[in-house]
Amino acid sequence: MITLSVIIVTFNTKELLMKSLAAVFENSKSLPSEILIVDNASADGSVEAVVALKDDRITVIQNTENLGFAAANNQAIRAARGRYLLFLNSDAFIKKGAIDILVRFLGDHPHVAAVGPKILNADGSLQNKGFCFPSIAGSLLFLTGLEKLIRIQALNRLFPQLYWDENQITEVDFLHGCCMLIRRDALEVIGGFSEDYFMYFEEQDWCYRARKLGYQIWYHPVAWVTHYGSASPMDNRSDVFNRSMLIFYQRNIGTARGLVITALQILATFISLARATIAPRDERDLEKVRSYLSQRVCLFRALIGSGKAVS
Repeated sequence: MITLSVIIVTFNTKELLMKSLAAVFENSKSLPSEILIVDNASADGSVEAVVALKDDRITVIQNTENLGFAAANNQAIRAARGRYLLFLNSDAFIKKGAIDILVRFLGDHPHVAAVGPKILNADGSLQNKGFCFPSIAGSLLFLTGLEKLIRIQALNRLFPQLYWDENQITEVDFLHGCCMLIRRDALEVIGGFSEDYFMYFEEQDWCYRARKLGYQIWYHPVAWVTHYGSASPMDNRSDVFNRSMLIFYQRNIGTARGLVITALQILATFISLARATIAPRDERDLEKVRSYLSQRVCLFRALIGSGKAVS
């Protein structure tokens, strides 16, 4: 019986895909496994490179058009035979021992639907450690700046649902979809990824549904993955992100609550930019703040528009 199905969706990321596959081969030797590659109509020779490996564990699903991340993953879910399904981006590189750690954790915790590793940037710095869903409490802490004034250890104790130590195994609201291990029996109850999302927020939506059904989502820092991010070429990336964010807020947060949360985030970001004029910050950091502000303003306007449409 197949224990592990590794699912990788790719779109014009041949070099990174081959590197990701090499890491999977190296770290899945101890488990009966299969690898499903879903290619969303790449034009860079990705499929040919995978086929040339002539590995019996690999199944290639080749699409004639780019169906998006959620739909492509669902194709692989329908074909997968494993007890556990590892969803891995083509620009994510699993580190030694990580797969065994994640599989063992799910095996030991039947109420956990999914577990994810510590995700690192290419330079070894922390990229993320799991997330909490948008909330008014979290936005207020962001607005007041208390999160920067209080020691991280105190934040861990005072607001464990919002702040946690990156080196602590922790239950979280949702995981980054670049590397997420899901148990099949939970997937059969929760369902696959919503194809209303072309890309972005589909894993957040899935974890939201999982938690509503009483399942837990956990972060495991002993397992590591390096993730490049935004590797696939995409002309309208920000538009796709904003649309997916709006769908998630409308479906799971609600328009009224979403407007309050987003307004607080916008105000906090304006304050952050104002402070930057007094105490100059790195230009790359400032660009991230401006990008975040632009996203939240777009969301706020879209939520207002959707509220008017409903009324």
